[in-house]
Amino acid sequence: MWLYFYILPLSTLRYSFFQGSCCLILLVIFFVKIFVKPSPVVLKVFSITSKIFTALMIVAFVYHGIGLGFRWFISGHAPWSNGYEAVIFIAWVTMIAGFAFARKNPVILAGTAILAALMIFVTEMNLLDPEVTPLQPVLKSYWLMIHVAIITGSYGFLGLGAILGLLNLNLFIFRNKKNGKLVTMNINELTYVSEMTITVGLFMLTIGTFLGGIWANESWGRYWGWDPKETWALVSVLVYAVILHVRYIPALQSKFLFNTLSLWGYSAILFTFFGVNFYLVGLHSYAQGDGLGSIPPGIIVAVIVFIMLTLLASDRNKLYLNTYKSKSWSRIGFDYILFKVLLPYAGLLYFSGKFAKQIKETKTVTNTVSFWTTTFYWLVVFGLVLLAYEIVKKFLVKKISN
Repeated sequence: MWLYFYILPLSTLRYSFFQGSCCLILLVIFFVKIFVKPSPVVLKVFSITSKIFTALMIVAFVYHGIGLGFRWFISGHAPWSNGYEAVIFIAWVTMIAGFAFARKNPVILAGTAILAALMIFVTEMNLLDPEVTPLQPVLKSYWLMIHVAIITGSYGFLGLGAILGLLNLNLFIFRNKKNGKLVTMNINELTYVSEMTITVGLFMLTIGTFLGGIWANESWGRYWGWDPKETWALVSVLVYAVILHVRYIPALQSKFLFNTLSLWGYSAILFTFFGVNFYLVGLHSYAQGDGLGSIPPGIIVAVIVFIMLTLLASDRNKLYLNTYKSKSWSRIGFDYILFKVLLPYAGLLYFSGKFAKQIKETKTVTNTVSFWTTTFYWLVVFGLVLLAYEIVKKFLVKKISN
């Protein structure tokens, strides 16, 4: 047991920073090879460096697996019985997906390392309890090894599709007439791999959901009860079914659209895994317990950043395809509706609800002042974000194409 407690710290936060460092180096090499076009000598150095860091990630992957094995041995049950163990396991499966498809393009492994590193980092944010605890009574079943392993394993493959969609959006942003052929080739490769990984992930997610119904019948006497976890598992299946089949619609056969949906579709998985446990209450919330009621500011910031990235990539893609019109009503209308109608209205509803809740519960002036201070802060942040978006948009749309 003492050996496990030495291995565990090395396989969490330090492992996260190690994986993150390796993936950043591989990403730098990938983008330099595309946009800088180095000499043959430099390319040879890059090739050797990539092989070295790939080997290091293989060693880290094995090390990660050993940590999971020790946890399994000590606890006496499969190491995916609570939130902490599930995230660790998903990160490990994500690396499996990366190694499986890395031969198509080396950046795929870097993308999976990014996602795995972020997952491991989340486990160190005091959000999940790493303690080895006895199983909940409802989890004392052989279905734990089958249903949970399949359905959480699918998150790794679907996460790879999301991270490849994010990489492709960045390639859309920096594509121009000079590097268009090489960038387009990489976009096509990553899109094909993304389709394959999402197909595998959707297959696992669907099978896992059906198996969960069988387990529910054994545990609770019914196959389906519209529990929040069950409902959102179904929503996730439908979301990814739409993503995979939308390309069969002639008007929507766009690689940009597919990559955008691949990125944003993963939000259904994130809410199924985290949102149900932390914000909703149901039979599947035993891992964390009570539903919370507030959205962390970091999530709001992340959503705004990804919206800006998506709009920027859309502008760059249209400009490259010679279909971008700066005075197009659809383009101006979309920006206007998003930034000047939907987001401010959503923010107004959020803060109004929060204000009403504080008044109802406390009826104190202090909380009222605190509320308006927070509201003013977020209005300033929103204004700065909007200004930054306009500046970056104008710079990238006009300068990168030169």
